[in-house]
Amino acid sequence: MTRKLILRSPRRRLGVWLTAVTTVALCVSCGSSPSTARGGSASSDEVSFWDPASSVVVRAVIGGRSFDLSLDRILPSDVRRTPASSCLHGLGPNQYSLNWAAADGNTRVPKIALTLAAADGAPMTMGFPDGKCRLAKNLKIDAMPAGTEYTIGGALPRREGVTDALRITINSHATAVHLRPVCTDAETALDYDQRPVPCADNPAQYDAANGYSFLLTIS
Repeated sequence: MTRKLILRSPRRRLGVWLTAVTTVALCVSCGSSPSTARGGSASSDEVSFWDPASSVVVRAVIGGRSFDLSLDRILPSDVRRTPASSCLHGLGPNQYSLNWAAADGNTRVPKIALTLAAADGAPMTMGFPDGKCRLAKNLKIDAMPAGTEYTIGGALPRREGVTDALRITINSHATAVHLRPVCTDAETALDYDQRPVPCADNPAQYDAANGYSFLLTIS
């Protein structure tokens, strides 16, 4: 599988390719910029910025080490930018950005088999750099060096409507999750238990005490 390796970023807003919003990844590693990702074939005017509508973090403990799978649901206003040429065009309105990385950023990331689905079992469709789409059913994500992460976009069937209820399976270990709406700046300034409406930090960080973090102990 082709993969894009990127450096983790604490930025509130996420920069992505217009096509990457619904297909693949942002690559800003090794000194490159969004305008030189994907082999340097694109120009800076292809870069868009978006804020997630809702987020969730699943921490997977594998071999005694922690790895985080983060999912952000993309705002419908950004989903409408999906180009007709994208293999994800016509899916949604639920479209997502997935990120998989070591929790500490300094650990080699293992190969995993990943399944993403709606609560009723309808599988998510993921877009890849070759322009093709594949169902996220036992999807293989290759091992990666320390300090890198994997990012990809996907969508649920249109019949699912707008939903934050998902089922995530990593190496045959499954959990039901519910994405939380992303906090406003005022809510972010408060401790999690002081927020009038439960919401997720942006970027979402794992914390066992908040309601948008889930734990999977795999081995």
